[in-house]
Amino acid sequence: MTSGIYEIVNVVNGHRYIGQSSNIPRRWNNHLSCLSRGKSKNPHLQRSWNKYGRDAFSFSVLGECIPHKVALNFFENVALGSISHEFNICEVADSVL
Repeated sequence: MTSGIYEIVNVVNGHRYIGQSSNIPRRWNNHLSCLSRGKSKNPHLQRSWNKYGRDAFSFSVLGECIPHKVALNFFENVALGSISHEFNICEVADSVL
């Protein structure tokens, strides 16, 4: 199981979503399932997915860390502060796992 910070990037326009998970592979599968069914809770990401399709998106792990909310929040906030993230709704990570 990989825990850490990940990004979803629209490779057509470079817009991205930065997220965290204690189980990144499971979270990616959840994103894929929701986006494919048009049920993502993130309207920005869903609209882009609907417009460009699955092949326009890449998924990558930005960094791994222990699966603890303090560490995950810290590293996601570092990423949010240093990388553009057009799809994120919240500007500050505050997950409670």
